[in-house]
Amino acid sequence: MGGISDGEYIYMALNTGGNVNTAIYKIDPSTYEVVANTVAVDTNIPRDESGAVVSPNYGDNSQLMIKDGVLYIFVIGNKVYSIPLSEIENGAKPVEATDLPFGEVTSGVGRTDVLKGAYWSDPVGKFAVVDKTGKMFLLEEDGTQVGDTITLRSYSGMKVTSVTGDDKYIYVAYSVNNQTSVPFDIYTWDGTFVGSGAPEGIHLRQNVGGTEDSDPPVHQPYNIQAIFFHDGEMYTTFCSWNDDNYKGDTGLYLWKMSADYTTYDQTNRLIGLTVEDNGAKKSYKTGESFEADKITVYANYSDGKPREKVTGYTVTPATFTEQGKYPVTVSYTVGHVTVTGKTPFDVDVYAPASVKVDLSGAKTDYRVGESFDKSSVTMTVSYTNGSSEKVTDFDVDPKTFTSTGETEVTFSYSDGTNTFVAE
Repeated sequence: MGGISDGEYIYMALNTGGNVNTAIYKIDPSTYEVVANTVAVDTNIPRDESGAVVSPNYGDNSQLMIKDGVLYIFVIGNKVYSIPLSEIENGAKPVEATDLPFGEVTSGVGRTDVLKGAYWSDPVGKFAVVDKTGKMFLLEEDGTQVGDTITLRSYSGMKVTSVTGDDKYIYVAYSVNNQTSVPFDIYTWDGTFVGSGAPEGIHLRQNVGGTEDSDPPVHQPYNIQAIFFHDGEMYTTFCSWNDDNYKGDTGLYLWKMSADYTTYDQTNRLIGLTVEDNGAKKSYKTGESFEADKITVYANYSDGKPREKVTGYTVTPATFTEQGKYPVTVSYTVGHVTVTGKTPFDVDVYAPASVKVDLSGAKTDYRVGESFDKSSVTMTVSYTNGSSEKVTDFDVDPKTFTSTGETEVTFSYSDGTNTFVAE
């Protein structure tokens, strides 16, 4: 019973009837209210010759993946359903999907009923696919396997439950009944193991089994179904059920994790930036943009390896609006981790202080409908650093004369933040 986010909504797969059916619930993460839910579809649990379910609790299923605006639902026997995100509304029904290139991986080496789930990364252009035997496969969009099959790490009594990721890492989660942590392993998109995490403090409320005075109290059984990320935060879905001791509320639940997953044992965790000058201009007028292409930015990682030259960083401010002398902040994000650095120099930002207009050569006679001739006047802008310059990108009002008689013309200049009117 998976969960996933498209950046705006959270989607959860709710199994019913002992995992026999599954329906998709669309959730507003700002209120956690259900916006819509589809009708349930068959999870393909094996039946006997009469059509009866062989084992209602055949196994957890219904992991989710999003690709190209479509939600995919992985159920039993490598069967996959799909529904466009735009069509998820009350009463909508997912249909069987046949457009995913997983056939060779899941059956080409003798496995026909082991596909657990998958994650697609748009920035990377790859699938990460996990199966029930503890294997992971990295695939190109056409299904071509990249690198060797990865044997996932094992945790005592736990099984692989889900896979998610971002543009830098893959996260594989593990599950066992009544677990008190959420173990997950971290891999790069080339299949290199990075580290692992295990947020602690996982528990479901204690419930009494049918009476108010049971002693000791009966714990509600549960297990983790999936982890995923929304708006930079880790979420997990988990389900609960009735057993011999507990008879009470059951269902699919959503947790927002409070753990700082960036602090786990990541052998190449992003820890900082080094910013070097590559001939950037040091003096700017307000309204001008910083020469971000004239600095060199390196990412530093905790593994002690040589720093990595990076692109895709952001600078603040990108456009200068305040005068003064200060450094520019540089930010860079890997997955869910953002680090910042500063330019090794201060920029000197100056602003207009006053404007003057020389009207000695101005054209003064115009016909109705004629536009003012800006080329006949000269505007000079004086700046707070003592410099001045002639400008042509000033405004006049009115631009076009609409009536006869004398008309006063106003001259102004804007630096994008402030507007100065010539006296």
